[in-house]
Amino acid sequence: MPHAVQSLIIFPYGPYFIAGGMFYLTWRTRARRLRVGCADNLSSAHLRRGVQNRTNFMSAVTPDTAWDVIGFLILAFAMFSAIALRAFAEMKSRFWLSLGGFTYPLYLVHNEVGKAVFRIAEPAANEWLRLAAALSRN
Repeated sequence: MPHAVQSLIIFPYGPYFIAGGMFYLTWRTRARRLRVGCADNLSSAHLRRGVQNRTNFMSAVTPDTAWDVIGFLILAFAMFSAIALRAFAEMKSRFWLSLGGFTYPLYLVHNEVGKAVFRIAEPAANEWLRLAAALSRN
């Protein structure tokens, strides 16, 4: 695929942006057609793409790690589907609104900041300790 086309469709992560937009529109408009589109069409494409691209975000790729990626993506899609379909009570407290406002700026910088922190911590901490540290911040 030409580089210009890859840039235009945000390859290989564009489908995740599309899914996010679909989840938002499903939540916002409660449209049944969008719900079906999210559940039926995007999930399998994301599972396939996630398994194919796991070398981009996993240090040790084995046949078993495909199942890790599949499990994570299924849980993520299930969570976002539940939110989009309003399966949870609305969270209107100041805490949830603040947390929601913080997520997009964090998303914009998480990859580069995370890589820099991991490079600095790598000599002193193994991958399990770094994972525990990353999860404890959330």
